[in-house]
Amino acid sequence: MTKDEAIIQIEKGKKLTHYYFTADEYVFLNYAGLYETEDGVAVTKELFWTYHFNKIFDDEWEFYDQQDETKL
Repeated sequence: MTKDEAIIQIEKGKKLTHYYFTADEYVFLNYAGLYETEDGVAVTKELFWTYHFNKIFDDEWEFYDQQDETKL
């Protein structure tokens, strides 16, 4: 999915990963309304996208599936 689609899904509470993330990396919206990564780092939406500004993050987002080991 595209970045814009990914933002909508994160805001809906879905965990997402990206093609260039490792198999166990993902981002989600936490209870405080911050974007949180799998390792517990929580930042504002704006700060997250500041660090993921490169064109490679414009697409290739997908739902994170803990059961999916195809990326391992």
